Amino acid sequence: STDNTAVTGYRIYRNGTQITTTTGTTYSNTGLSASTLYTYTVSAYDLAGNVSSQSTGASATTQNQPVADTTAPTITSIASSVTTTGATISWTTNEAGTSRVEYGLTTSYGNTTSLSTSLTSHSHTLSSLPPNTTYHYRVNTTDSAGNTATSQDRTFTTSAVSDTTAPSSITDLTTSSLGQTSLTLSWTVPTDTSGIASYDIRYSTTPITSTTFSSATQLTNVPLPTTSGSTQTQYVSVGLTPNTTYSFAIKSTDAVGNVSSLSNIATGTTLSAPTTTSTTASTQTGTVSVPTVSSGGGGGGGYTIYQLSDVTPPKNPTNVRIEPTNTQATLSWTNPTDPDFVRVKIVRKTGSAVSSHTDGTTVYDGTATTFTDTNLANNQTYYYAIYAYDKVPNYTSFIGLSATPQASLTQTNVSYTTIEAGCTETTTYSTTTGVPCTKVPTAFRPLPLHKVL
Repeated sequence: STDNTAVTGYRIYRNGTQITTTTGTTYSNTGLSASTLYTYTVSAYDLAGNVSSQSTGASATTQNQPVADTTAPTITSIASSVTTTGATISWTTNEAGTSRVEYGLTTSYGNTTSLSTSLTSHSHTLSSLPPNTTYHYRVNTTDSAGNTATSQDRTFTTSAVSDTTAPSSITDLTTSSLGQTSLTLSWTVPTDTSGIASYDIRYSTTPITSTTFSSATQLTNVPLPTTSGSTQTQYVSVGLTPNTTYSFAIKSTDAVGNVSSLSNIATGTTLSAPTTTSTTASTQTGTVSVPTVSSGGGGGGGYTIYQLSDVTPPKNPTNVRIEPTNTQATLSWTNPTDPDFVRVKIVRKTGSAVSSHTDGTTVYDGTATTFTDTNLANNQTYYYAIYAYDKVPNYTSFIGLSATPQASLTQTNVSYTTIEAGCTETTTYSTTTGVPCTKVPTAFRPLPLHKVL
């Protein structure tokens, strides 16, 4: 604008109303409403106070108010590609975002990949994982507005190592601690890529070869393999006869089913015992009856009766207790101190009480002083009997117990009674007979769910 006395300023009008003055020729109007049409005009004034007419109007509409982004990305096409030691997890999203993978052996995960750059196609590689192992994982993506999408839990299993190699053969199988009807085997656990899973131990009174191994007598209650290179033992007390030479051999099987070749053959001769003959088998304690074999190989019609030198079993285990909890029962005891004590055997049954050491399922056979029987059914009563035995083996009279696991049970508030007279919960030996006190629980609060039989 021009004037004969010089323009000194401008009045600015918005929608016909003056809103400000300025000496410059530009102006920025803030604080307006979104999506609104505004018309502006300008008039000039001089030092004398003369004001020009308003200019032609200039109009503009403000932009829409930005809508806040509160929608998380959509995750699709999740896939996993595995190797023996890792996995690649991939997925896509409908908008760009940073991403990561959470993974672990359970749904607690515990491991997280590094955050990626913002993309719509995502891929993360997990490495240094063990073969043939199942992992849980989930993926998540976060967009520029901070909205995060997380997938549901998924799993992948790393590939198994291709193992077609059999375990190494056992070469140091030996026999020791020979009794009249028992002995101990020992050997070193062999090596294998996939790990040793089980043993097949067999014995015979004739030489064992690769050809005759399958026809030899198979031992039961064989121990599970321990760490490669460690020493394992097996106490053999069933099926042996005095003054007899036996051959023993082992094959081991790995976790993928490869079977080793035959071990070295270990031999052992049980100790002798006085014999008599009879037309019938003996039923007396401390005897072993063996059918007579004629010179032609057939039965001779009678029996050789071996009279064992030791017919006395060790003392009973003491301080016997059983505590049922959720799906399991824990038994504890004190082993006898007899010099010929070998092991404790625990037998379990359902439906009725155990009547002998062969009546039911053997759930434990060893020298420990506690055993937890797992994977039991809640609200089902289980009957147990615990025996101690020596090398013959002579078995003690049984101590019978029962237990009923329940989901609500915990190992608290257990009260005990004792079998022998003159015993209390705090005494070790009977004050009237001097025998060791055997303690068993009589009540489990709030319900009496286990007892001595």
